[in-house]
This record gives sequence, structure tokens and C-alpha cells, in this order.
Amino acid sequence: MRWRKGPLNKPSVIPAKAGIQSSACWGLIRTTWIPAFAGMTETAARLLERPSKLTLPILFIAFAAACQEKTPTGLDAGDLFPVTARTAEIRVPAADFLREIRVFSGFGSPAELGQGLVARNFGGALEARTLARLLPYPTSAQVRDSAGTTLTDTLFTILKGRVVVVIDTTEVVGSGPLTLAAATLSQPWHAPSATWTNALDTVGTRIAWAEPGAGPALRVGTAAWDRAKGDSVFIPVDSATVMAWRDTTRAERSVRIDALSEGVRAAIESVTLQVEVRPSVRRDTTVFINVGTVPLSFIYDPPPPSPSGELRVGGTPAWRSVLVLDLPREFGAGHPVCARLPCPVVLDTLNLTSAALVLRTRASPPGFQPATTSFFDIRPVLSPQRLPKAPLLSTLNASPTQLEASAFLPGGRKELVIPVTRFVRDHLRPLGPADDPVPNTVAILSAVEPRGFGIASFAAEGADAPELRLIVTITEPLRLP
Repeated sequence: MRWRKGPLNKPSVIPAKAGIQSSACWGLIRTTWIPAFAGMTETAARLLERPSKLTLPILFIAFAAACQEKTPTGLDAGDLFPVTARTAEIRVPAADFLREIRVFSGFGSPAELGQGLVARNFGGALEARTLARLLPYPTSAQVRDSAGTTLTDTLFTILKGRVVVVIDTTEVVGSGPLTLAAATLSQPWHAPSATWTNALDTVGTRIAWAEPGAGPALRVGTAAWDRAKGDSVFIPVDSATVMAWRDTTRAERSVRIDALSEGVRAAIESVTLQVEVRPSVRRDTTVFINVGTVPLSFIYDPPPPSPSGELRVGGTPAWRSVLVLDLPREFGAGHPVCARLPCPVVLDTLNLTSAALVLRTRASPPGFQPATTSFFDIRPVLSPQRLPKAPLLSTLNASPTQLEASAFLPGGRKELVIPVTRFVRDHLRPLGPADDPVPNTVAILSAVEPRGFGIASFAAEGADAPELRLIVTITEPLRLP
């Protein structure tokens, strides 16, 4: 609206737009306008006689603050029926929901992990050695002559070489010194199936190593790892060894990397042979040519002991823990939850707010503790009768749960909380005539198999046994006054 000058106590008002004029607040201002001026003080009256730019906004805000708009789609607090909701946590022990636990191993192989491993008497027992097969040597070298022109030289002379071992520093357990040795193998081996005792171990065929541990092997060089200088170890080898490895028909073209130091377990990221050669086009200099290896694998001994009273996840080959569940549907008189909620508490898809499976860690087998954070997945098992090769359904969680490596050290007890709300609700939902039964068996496994050498262990019995945690919200029946 706009002001026009007029006699005192009789202000002229030009109506606003229809939309504003129709509001309840505008009606209040319009109907109380003249009566409000009747009781004005002299100062207020003078203010209206000589209005300033702030006069209208001040008065408008004052009137607007005195009235409240009603939202046509809203409800006033007094229009609602009183509703009472109670929420409580229900902790279900393993004996009340867990029918059976089964633990399986053998998923994946060291060759699938894509890295090596070395250890000597780690954790009081573990021995691990890396195996790698050399690729064919390059037949030429790129050399710059004295004029700076790059030439291709096929008549170079091999002088000597060095095995370059790159260590994955995030996968090193133990802070002591580490000395590595390179050795030449004496017999062929099969990367996907080789173990500490067998060079080949497939269905129907098994060939043992001449000596357990990929032996015998001829040591060709050693070198110490200097942690302060980076992640690489350079092991020198002589020209005779380099020439022998050049022959692609020889079984000795495979390299074995051993740890000579005790108390350290280290993952090997890559093994490469660098051959030092003298170019024929420039005899006063030397260059290196790189020879890769494939595949990179490892063998170890002894295997972890059979699990007793524990669940296992991860490792190489990977472990899986399978749980057969018998989920509760009702909690009656005498249950602790009755002190907080009216009993009986009958679970359904509406009152179940959340559900989680809780596992508690225990120390991993000696030598097999994880080096980095472990990631966990949970999946329903489609055909339990086909375990351990039963197919798994899609994951129950959008992202994997995780625990740090220290949780699996002695005294590092932690809880792993795995959400299973959707799975439990599916069990509570009534099935239609065309619906398939919901599986009651789930597998807990590493998010990637295999992902690392370390094994995650959890208690399967006793005070730290698995637990099901439910959050339930009960709404009391509505009573009309």
C-alpha cells in the first residue's frame, strides 16, 4: 500500500493488490487501522503527519508481527491426536538366533593376489617365498651415439645384472632389518597351483618339489633393504647367471626371492631383472635393459591351523564364514525388553527400525595377522546344500564394513557391526503365492577375494560370540477422547 497525506486520525489508504488484500493478516491491518490511530500519542501523530521513508515499513512490521498466517495444508498442534512411541534396543545372543556356523577356505590362490610375500620364522613359524618367471629378454637396446642420435643396437654385450625387488611398504609387518636373497629354481612350476610341497597340484596331477619350499635353488645374490632409501632392493647377479636366464628353454629362468632376516613379513609388489649391457655402437658406455616377470606368486608354510571356536574371513587362499540363522519374531513375558516396551513385542516390517550383526575380533593365528585395514562383505547363500561352492546373492550393504589391522592383534578386541536391516525385514515380510523363500544362510567374506595375506578372526562362542542387535519402535494404540 501507499500513503497519502490527509487529516490526522483519518489516513487515506490505497488498497493493495487483490492477493494481498485477501490475506487474513491484511484484513486485520485494514479493520484495526483507524481504531489504532485513535489512541495515538502526540509524538506518533506527528510521525504520521510528516511520514519518512521508514514510517510505513516500521508500522507494517509491527502489524505483521501481531498476526499469524494459517497454512491451508498445515495442522495446528491442538488439532493432532496424542501419539506415544517407545524405542528400545534388543540384544539377541547367539543361542537365540544362530543355528549353525561353518568356516571354509580355498577361495582364490596366491597367483591371483598379484604380489609376492617373504618371511622367515615370522610369528614363530611362518616361512614364505616369492616365485617369479622371467619374460624373454629384449633383442635390442636403444642407445644414443656421440651426436645424440638414438640408435637401435642388436649386437650389445651382456655384462651383468641386478634383480630389483619392489616392496609394498603398506604390507610390511615388523620393524626389524630385512635382507633378501635371489635364487635360481631348478624345476618347472605351475603358478596357479604351486604350494610349499608341490610344484604342480591340479586335478589328477600332482608333482612335488625336489625339496619342500621350491628347492633346491641356487642362490645368486643378496642385498639388505634400507627403509630410509625407499621401497626397492637391488640384488646384484653375475654375467653367468644373466646368460643362463636368457635361455628360454631352461627351467632355471625362474627366480625365487627369500627373506634371510627373521621377524619381518613383507609383501613384494614386483620383481624385475635389469641387465647391464655394452652397446656395440658406443663401447665407452653401458645401459640397462629391463626384463619383466610373470606371474608373481608365493608359497608359504605352515598353513594356518584349523579354526576352533572362531570365524575367519580373508587371507590367501581366502576364508569365508557361513552362518545359518533362525531369526526371532516375538519377545514375550520375562524378556528384558519388557521393562521398556509393552510385551509381547511382535516384530514386523514397520516396528523394526534397524538390525545389525555384531562380531567381536580375536587375535589372528600367529604369522597371519592383517597388515592393513580389512574390508568385509555379507551375502545371502542361495543353495546352502552346495557349500562351499554355493552361489551367493548380491551384497546386503551398499558399502563394505571395515576394521583396522590392530583389531586382530592380541588384546585388540573390537566390534564389527554389519547392517542387516533389509535382510531381517525380508524375513518378517509375509510371502505372496509367487514369492520365493528368503534364504536363512549368509556368508561373511572379504570384499575382494583374495585381497591380502592376513586373516581376520572373530569369536564364535563364549562371551564374545556373535550378537544380533535390533532397534524396535512401538507406537501405542490410538485412543479417541
